[in-house]
Amino acid sequence: MPLGGCGEMGMNATLYADETRGILVDCGVQIGGIQTPVIDKLVSDFEAIRRQGRTLDAVVLTHGHLDHIGGVPHLLRGWQGPVFGPPLALDLLRGRLEESGLRGADLREVPIGSRFSAGPFEIESVHTTHSIPDNGLLAIRTAAGMVVHSGDFKLDPEPGDGRLTDEGRIRELGDEGVALFLSDSTNSERSGHSLGERAVERELEAIVQQTEGCCVVTTFSTHVHRLAAVVRAARLSGRRIAVVGRSQKRMFELAMARGEIDIDRSEIVDERRMKSVARGRLLVVISGTQGEPRAGLSRLATGEFHGFSLHAGDKVVLSARVIPGSELQVRRLLNRLVRLGVEIVQAKERPIHSSGHATAAEQAQMLSWLRPKAFVPMHGDRIMLEAHARTALAAGVPRDQIFVIENGESVVLAASGVRLGPIEDAGRVALAEDGSVIEWREVSALQRLGSSGAVFVTVHLDRTRRVRSVRLTGLGLELHAKTTNAIESALSKLAESRTEALEEKMVRAVSACLRGPHGGRPEVTVHCVED
Repeated sequence: MPLGGCGEMGMNATLYADETRGILVDCGVQIGGIQTPVIDKLVSDFEAIRRQGRTLDAVVLTHGHLDHIGGVPHLLRGWQGPVFGPPLALDLLRGRLEESGLRGADLREVPIGSRFSAGPFEIESVHTTHSIPDNGLLAIRTAAGMVVHSGDFKLDPEPGDGRLTDEGRIRELGDEGVALFLSDSTNSERSGHSLGERAVERELEAIVQQTEGCCVVTTFSTHVHRLAAVVRAARLSGRRIAVVGRSQKRMFELAMARGEIDIDRSEIVDERRMKSVARGRLLVVISGTQGEPRAGLSRLATGEFHGFSLHAGDKVVLSARVIPGSELQVRRLLNRLVRLGVEIVQAKERPIHSSGHATAAEQAQMLSWLRPKAFVPMHGDRIMLEAHARTALAAGVPRDQIFVIENGESVVLAASGVRLGPIEDAGRVALAEDGSVIEWREVSALQRLGSSGAVFVTVHLDRTRRVRSVRLTGLGLELHAKTTNAIESALSKLAESRTEALEEKMVRAVSACLRGPHGGRPEVTVHCVED
């Protein structure tokens, strides 16, 4: 049962249960596309784990991206148990847990290629290429047959670290017999094959060498292969590197410690000393691929950054895709950069980014290796899921054994085969930047405040409960004399009626007199003060 990631992008989490015992494969957050500013991220409410007498034995992570590990801190506030994952994923998770003030978590490293037990299942991880090292699919052996959970993958012909997807072992799983395959659908609408990471590196090298002024490169902080490629490009052009942004710095340090990035510290310049380096000898690796207002690139675009600013002759390279929902935010950022005279290089113009997700042709290749009896597309919106289902049908999976399901829907694997299972509510929780939960009623109130404004009313009553004065304060709307007079009249009549629950009835009376700037009802708060 997917609790996230099916019918939507991000927040990937899939519950596997045998009777009442279960494991959660991945536990991510959703970030892109959130329209309410107060919400930093969304995560599953995990209520399905506790239903039907279920208990969660373990969490198993496929890799270290935030949409696969970012929900773990929230889960661990109400559950204690082992979290299995490859070393890099757990290193990244430790950083998240420290930020959340959580210590003592039971984190168990299982290098890619390991076999281990988690809850009622025997699990094997198999290396697949993606946009982050330490990535693998999972072969989950159950009493009813083998389930293969792809996680995120692509079939990169030129991976950054030279390590290809383990085709031989995947074929062996297919020979053993796969009862059910759940597979990443993110790029199911794209034909052809993914661009290799080495091809991207060659293009980045050319762009950096062609840049006269400062070259700024922004990419996803967890894209270690891309960061290593940028380092090599900087070295070839004789540039020093400044790393800007908390997430970029954390990933850079971690990758250096793991040997994923080969760089001498003398090649790195502190962000506060960028101004001291000749512009044609500086390359800035910076956070902010999605135009986030607080990220490094947005801060650099709005003015001086430690005495350093961008201008004509400089170049900004967006070596990343725009997450759906972030388009407008990114567009605004690019406009600010263009106004400064900066040249922008995007992936739609030059091959400077390659997705970490398999195209339809690669998905078909994986299906041919595994030859599953049944298939469930995952990781994508409904259009992506349906497109992947068509690929599975063309690859030979029987039509009645292809199940397109969304969050809360389920399939049941039994000795007799696979069938649709029960449907349960797959709720979600809104989190603030500090990880605290935001109640949905607060979110609704803030949304109404943003669209319709608010009115704060202080009513001064005398001892006989007659209205002596009314003070009105509008936020986000203008209170005209006609409206003010109508409110004061309505409140006086209510006060004189000596009714109970006076403040509640005054709220309704004020609301009846108001319309927000866009036609909605403003939020109204009434406070009565008596002599």
